[in-house]
Amino acid sequence: MLILLIISIFCFLYYFLIITYAHPQISFGYFWPIMGSLMLITALIKYYIGKKHLWSLIPLQFKTVFFTAIGFFILVFLTVEVLVLGAMFRTPPKNSLDYVVVLGAAVYGGEPSPTLRERLDKAAMYLKENETVTVIVSGGLSENEIKSEALVMSEYLINKGIDSSRIKLEDKSTNTNENLLFAKQLIETKDAKIGIITSDFHIFRATLLAKQAGFKNPKGIPVQSNSFMKLHYVIREGFAVIKDKFMGNM
Repeated sequence: MLILLIISIFCFLYYFLIITYAHPQISFGYFWPIMGSLMLITALIKYYIGKKHLWSLIPLQFKTVFFTAIGFFILVFLTVEVLVLGAMFRTPPKNSLDYVVVLGAAVYGGEPSPTLRERLDKAAMYLKENETVTVIVSGGLSENEIKSEALVMSEYLINKGIDSSRIKLEDKSTNTNENLLFAKQLIETKDAKIGIITSDFHIFRATLLAKQAGFKNPKGIPVQSNSFMKLHYVIREGFAVIKDKFMGNM
């Protein structure tokens, strides 16, 4: 029970820290208070059952099915996490691509979120080192925003010294799958070599979705994500991979 209480306290504390560091509306932020509450409730139930000696009254079949289901999900989730972590270190050789697609992320008040700034800084550096590459910035209009993610991204790259003639905007998408499907329509050469610039934790899912969208052998260009936020991002990505697989997106 003590371990459950420690996990519960950690979840609530981490939630407070990440919304303070990032933004109260951070994607998937609700996971931590929900998990903290579940751990706390589980600890209390375990204490009550143990105190009242009720554990033996629970049918064996129920306990077997319940723990088998929990164990199977944990095994699947950990397998996905290993794949996500393994993809974080991929990078293509220099001057090997024709286009790079920068995947959008949250925009707050017309300004890129910390995650989006990290992706754009990586894109600007890559474009300066590979001067023949065209960049597609991809992301639609976020809720309560007046500028699309793509427009904000384009303005940021121009301010970083990237010529506007090298930038194409895809400003209709609302998720990663649409990012890639719509970006593909802007690529004129059928056999163009494509790179995907996104956060390191996102590379595994992004490249799988890119293949599903019709890209041939897309190369991931990982962006080092914030160390403090990485735990949140990696766990969120694990659930996102499982969701996309279940929905038939990859």
